Amino acid sequence: MAEHVHPLAQKEIAKEEGWNAPRIHALAEAYRTGRLSLVLGAGISKGCGLPEWSELNRTLLRRALEGLYEAVGPDEAPLHARDIEATLKDRVRPMVGRYVKAKLGGRYLDEVRTALYEGPVRLSQTVRWILTLERLQAILTLNFDDLLETFAARLEVGGRYQTVFAAPIHPRSGRIPIYHTHGYLPRDPREPHSEGLILSEDDYHGLLHQGYHWTDHVAIQLLARSTCLFIGTSGEDPNLRRLLDLARRLASPVGHYLLLKPPAVLPRDARSAIRYSASRRAVWDAFEHLGLEVLWIHRYDRDIPRILRTIASIGEGTGTE
Repeated sequence: MAEHVHPLAQKEIAKEEGWNAPRIHALAEAYRTGRLSLVLGAGISKGCGLPEWSELNRTLLRRALEGLYEAVGPDEAPLHARDIEATLKDRVRPMVGRYVKAKLGGRYLDEVRTALYEGPVRLSQTVRWILTLERLQAILTLNFDDLLETFAARLEVGGRYQTVFAAPIHPRSGRIPIYHTHGYLPRDPREPHSEGLILSEDDYHGLLHQGYHWTDHVAIQLLARSTCLFIGTSGEDPNLRRLLDLARRLASPVGHYLLLKPPAVLPRDARSAIRYSASRRAVWDAFEHLGLEVLWIHRYDRDIPRILRTIASIGEGTGTE
């Protein structure tokens, strides 16, 4: 740790590393026996340069509003669009998504694809290490981009995986399934893709109204039969929490783990140390009730690859760190 870190902060970080160590070893053991699954959230795609949800929504909102107020004149139209954007941008994401979807109509998927892939992408160290793990049981991603598939092909390990984004599911022997439970929208529109995405409010409602959707089946199976490591997600998605609860009722509890930053800044005095410890404990307790144990991290780009590297090293018997 850098020398400029306050001694109180160093003390808390040392505690967290001590708490993390046995949990990382448990993850490595699950990986060694082929019982480790990864659950990936938006932070994975963001780390590779794709827009986060709020940025994606703003871009789609602007495109949905294009031409909406042309009748007021070229000078005033941008002002009207800006007013609506300011009104909607901080609303609940699925609600804004519903508005955007209705306005874009038949252009919706194409506009989402354009907004999603308009910037450059890079292979993050986290994704590189994810694609190094050969003994995974499965990967479940809440993202509908094709970054895992694209980078797997670049690293010449694409044959290791099977992309799954719809039912019926036909597992291929020897392949690690990548389940896109919110849909799949690859960069190339000629590639097979989902007919819809789980992005807007009506999409979430439709998912719930269908009852036992194929995505529920996949998630519950993984949560009930494998050890899951949640990466790039806050763990606050209500549907995911519902499935965690359901899996705990249907099967004997299996340990699952969530990589998370502490909710408060590192302490620099006695008062902030108390606040830091109390807030961290509160978050730990909130997730423990769902069967999720937290592994504390401080830098996504450094700590997540390091943990994945350690899991691979111990699980494959090539080292202890």
